[in-house]
Amino acid sequence: MIRNRLAILWLAALATSAAAAEPLVPGWAWRAPDDRPFPILAWWGPHAHQLTDAIWGDMAAAGFNLCMPPFGDDENNRKALALGRKYGIGIVAIGVEWEKADKPEKAEQFEANLKSKVSQWAHEPAFAAYRLKDEPGAISFPALAKTRDVLKELDPDHWAYNNLFPVYAPCNDEMNFLQSSNYTDYVDKYMEMCRPEVLSYDHYGIRKDNTVTSGYFENLEIIRTAAMKHNVPFWAFVLSTPLRPAFPTPTEGHLRFQLYCNLAYGARCLQYFTYGEAEKTDGLINHQGETQHTYELAKRINREIQHIGPLLLKLQSTAVFHTAPLPDATTEFQGHGGLLKCAGEAVLGFFDGPNGKPYLMVVNRHPGKSADLALTFSDDVAGVGEADRSRPGGTVRPLELTNGELKFTLPDGDAKLLELKRLR
Repeated sequence: MIRNRLAILWLAALATSAAAAEPLVPGWAWRAPDDRPFPILAWWGPHAHQLTDAIWGDMAAAGFNLCMPPFGDDENNRKALALGRKYGIGIVAIGVEWEKADKPEKAEQFEANLKSKVSQWAHEPAFAAYRLKDEPGAISFPALAKTRDVLKELDPDHWAYNNLFPVYAPCNDEMNFLQSSNYTDYVDKYMEMCRPEVLSYDHYGIRKDNTVTSGYFENLEIIRTAAMKHNVPFWAFVLSTPLRPAFPTPTEGHLRFQLYCNLAYGARCLQYFTYGEAEKTDGLINHQGETQHTYELAKRINREIQHIGPLLLKLQSTAVFHTAPLPDATTEFQGHGGLLKCAGEAVLGFFDGPNGKPYLMVVNRHPGKSADLALTFSDDVAGVGEADRSRPGGTVRPLELTNGELKFTLPDGDAKLLELKRLR
């Protein structure tokens, strides 16, 4: 019987490579450190008065390997680059005056600014990218595109970072933040005009009652589709601060839900908004640089993700499904890739892995309660293993099926990354 073979151990367990990491974006000079291979970005990181070993050491210890500091002056950027080099944290630096790109009377200033930033940053090992604009409307795309092109000529080893609006940004006759006819048109225009190396967007979708906004998964669907169409990775956010009254202080379930839903859709970088204080609201650290309870939550989850980071970076997203009741704009799971049924509310992300092995990420689709799930596999699935998040290397450990079924409970927002062993 096929089921009798399910206890066979995988001989080739995945392990963290001791060699230097491959570039996460083609031609990108920056490399993630070996102990933190998966990109995790501290957005609005430590402030200028927090450029200390203790605070940046905390950031590295929490699994972060990228940071966007909240300042744009040369002196503090130099200090951040030095700390980034010391602690294995790449810097997405602010300071490029992209707004002058489409103003002929400021052409000399524009060129001088870009040349200055390239001369200061491009040679630095910790320099990751040029941060241009957060949440641009379409009217800004020509200037951003020109800036991107000039930077690429001056520094082909790095790239320009922008972050797009979420799907709920106003887009109507009275108030049109997107400056487009609809959200999909906005994203398409950006991709075609700006030709980014990475597609980044934000969406903060968990309410205080633990419900998820109707557009949360629609946004992921649109971004994933655009990224695959243009063959670029996409980067997504997790809200880690109660920045405004509508947002709760995140629980562990809130963080897990956002991080693992992003990963199930194939995200290649996880961005925390915010790491440092913003608008007099604490992030993972406060104004004094003291770590908060949310820091400890993020540290624990980031460590898990970094443990399976080498494997995550080798996976290629092939399909995403949801079980009923369906969120808006999603596709109902009706069997795929060796999985016949899934009982319980879940996100199911399918991937192709190393050596053609299929992988499945199963996410509890509720950020505020646990989920009892039951997966039923087809007869050609000889075994199922789980990537171990408890230690470095992401070793795949076999799980026991009962009559082709795997039952388990996932805590609030949590996930499992499964490897399927299929008969040829």
